[in-house]
Amino acid sequence: MQPRPLLSLQSVSKSFDGVQALAEVSLELSDTGILGVIGPNGAGKSTLAGVIVGSLRPDSGRIFFLGREITGLPMRKRARLGIANTHQIPRAFPSLTVYENLELAVLHRADTDPRRQILETAELLGLQPVLQLKPSQLSHGQIRLVEISMALLSQPRLLVMDEPTQGLTGLEVNTLTEALKSLGEKISIIVIDHRVDFVASLSPRIAVMHRGRILALGSPRDSWVAEKIEEVYLRGGA
Repeated sequence: MQPRPLLSLQSVSKSFDGVQALAEVSLELSDTGILGVIGPNGAGKSTLAGVIVGSLRPDSGRIFFLGREITGLPMRKRARLGIANTHQIPRAFPSLTVYENLELAVLHRADTDPRRQILETAELLGLQPVLQLKPSQLSHGQIRLVEISMALLSQPRLLVMDEPTQGLTGLEVNTLTEALKSLGEKISIIVIDHRVDFVASLSPRIAVMHRGRILALGSPRDSWVAEKIEEVYLRGGA
């Protein structure tokens, strides 16, 4: 008997003003590991993230999480079930220090040592030197790492990351890569990014999207997956 998937999308479709953003997308995720999602602009990657976290409602199809249908469930209730996300535009409370922003993410966790959890996460993502600074004093990349840290501190079962490398320096990308590899052994992560090299180095399984469809799903080392990557990036999906 196969274990129940953590997340299951069944023939999910979504359109905007007649433009098909997702077309009959089906996908399953296990309890742990990293799934990379790549594709050119307009492929449907961010729409896929939106229907999973609940910021968008699909036009058709069904979504299940932990065996429960969540297709019509609002974003806040999905968060309570254990679905966390990061955004293309990072968000942090400007009037609070980095430490205070991270502290907000652990308020509901009465069974843990908040300070220890915050410091461990800050160390994981290289934020220790800026814990007492405010977002206005940080680089764009550092603010993004603060948002990622807040998502991790919520202890999600599933973390959906939309363009996490946007605005990061090379060193910050390396730090994030190593952190996610470690975290992928404990939770399930979906990484959506335009950087094929980043996703391929991070994810043992990649979904290649184009025009709202998943054209290939498999290891980046598989020749047929590599062919689809070349097809959508170099030949426009022809």
